[in-house]
Amino acid sequence: MDYSKHQEYFETAYRTGSDIWTHLPMKDRGKLLMEQLPKDSFILDVGSGRGLFAKQLVEAGYRVIGIDFEKNIVKKTNEDVKHWGFEGKLKFVEGDALDIPFTDNSFDGVCDFGLMENLYEEDWNQYASEVSRVLKPGGFYLNTSLSRETQNFFEFYPKGSLNGEFQKYDMHYHFFKKDEMKNIFNHELNIVEQNIEFVGKPDEVALLETLFQKK
Repeated sequence: MDYSKHQEYFETAYRTGSDIWTHLPMKDRGKLLMEQLPKDSFILDVGSGRGLFAKQLVEAGYRVIGIDFEKNIVKKTNEDVKHWGFEGKLKFVEGDALDIPFTDNSFDGVCDFGLMENLYEEDWNQYASEVSRVLKPGGFYLNTSLSRETQNFFEFYPKGSLNGEFQKYDMHYHFFKKDEMKNIFNHELNIVEQNIEFVGKPDEVALLETLFQKK
C-alpha cells in the first residue's frame, strides 16, 4: 500500500507541533516490556517519532534503536541524542516498518506505540513477520494500538462500528479488538498479557496494550 500521504501528514505534524499523540498521558507506558527485560537489553522502537519513549528506555538502563519513516524527525532526534548525552546508547534510523533494516534475531525487545493502527489490513501479516524476524527467540514485543472500546474519535464511534476502520485528513486508522490483535501475530508470537487503558478527557480514547513473546 502507498503510505506517502501518511508520511506527509506526520512531517507536517512534527514540524508544526500538532502531534498530540506524542504526549498522550498513558499510565506506566512500556512497563509490561520493561518488567520482562533485564537492564542493558537491546530494544527496537518502531515508529519512534520524537524519541521520547526511546529516551525513557535508555534512562531506565536499556540500549535502544528507534526507526521512523519521516526523515526530518529522525534527523532531529539524533541531534537530541547528543543533548541528552546518550551517544552510544541511543540512535535513530530512517526505516520502513514493513522492511525493517536490521538482521534476523537482532533485538531482545521490540515496541510499537501507535504505528500499527495506521497500517492497512493488507500489510498486517508482513508487519508481524518483520517484527518476529528481528526479535530474538524468547524476546518480547509490546504493541500499543487504538482499541475498539474507544467511544468517540473525531466524528467516528469505534465501539459501534462493524470493522473499526476510519479515514481522516488522508490518514487511515484501525481500532483493534483483543482477538483481532492476537490472531495477527498468532503464527509468529505467543500472547502474554493484554490490557485496555482509557486516556484523554474524559476517558475518550481506549488503547489496547498487548505483550507477546517470540516462540
